[in-house]
Amino acid sequence: MIELTIPVFRALISADPNYHRDHGQLAYALKDQSNPDYAAAKQELNEAMRLRGPWKENGYEVYEMNRAECTIRMETAEGRLNNSPDPIKNEIRSDLEVANAGGLGDTIKTEVVFTDWIQANPVQ
Repeated sequence: MIELTIPVFRALISADPNYHRDHGQLAYALKDQSNPDYAAAKQELNEAMRLRGPWKENGYEVYEMNRAECTIRMETAEGRLNNSPDPIKNEIRSDLEVANAGGLGDTIKTEVVFTDWIQANPVQ
């Protein structure tokens, strides 16, 4: 069913390309559809974050958490759960730190995608 929302969010973005929440919602739909497109979801999250501005001022730290998930899943699909290049590891760590600081620590501590990555790539 989630696939049906993708054209709606694309149309909303066409009508107002500067509204970060539509980019975020499109990203979630792309990420959570039956055949996920993590790369496209990550691009939409990047755009949503750019439009949102600083998370400390504007919230929506959930974007960072979802971007970390997309990156982890893409790295895992490439067989790099625990041997990603340092820039990618640093991006994931940074996103998880923002999400944790924004109150999403319980999700990070309980969702398998995050716990498996953290176990393979220890973070503080």
